[in-house]
Amino acid sequence: ALEKVRKKMQVYQRENVDKIMMDHQKVRTVINHMGGMIAVVDGRDQFLFTNFKWKEFFSDDLSLSYSEYMKQYKIDISKEISSTNFYDNLKITRSSSHAVVEQKNGREFHFAFSKLSLAEQGSEQLSLVSLRSRSREVEIEKAQKQMMDVMIHELKNPLAIIIGYIELLKR
Repeated sequence: ALEKVRKKMQVYQRENVDKIMMDHQKVRTVINHMGGMIAVVDGRDQFLFTNFKWKEFFSDDLSLSYSEYMKQYKIDISKEISSTNFYDNLKITRSSSHAVVEQKNGREFHFAFSKLSLAEQGSEQLSLVSLRSRSREVEIEKAQKQMMDVMIHELKNPLAIIIGYIELLKR
């Protein structure tokens, strides 16, 4: 009877491991096909996983730590906003900001940066890093500003002439 229970437990254990592996694979598949660039970083600052878009934009060399990666690719994170919540003994911190990535050719790319960190008993366990492209939005903002500058300049020229004539007429 004890042998039957042991065999049944092994079957259940194997099924549970298979189910966990399938769930893990589903999560990885979803992350791979998400809209932005996603990376998972462990508590030792090492990459556990990056999706396809991250690998396309950066490189496959994940031997660097997350911090070294940020320095090498000159990822400048400015005006970081952060919030922290606690759930039981788990500390959840969400940070977000605008990030600028400078590639080796000098071209800058703008991203919405967000990082979700989970810490247990004071030590960081896991972080999910996301970069969503804002380069097109930044280009549009620059084009709008240039257009406004041109319009203001073009309006000032005729106004200056009209104001000059008015001043002459006053005399």
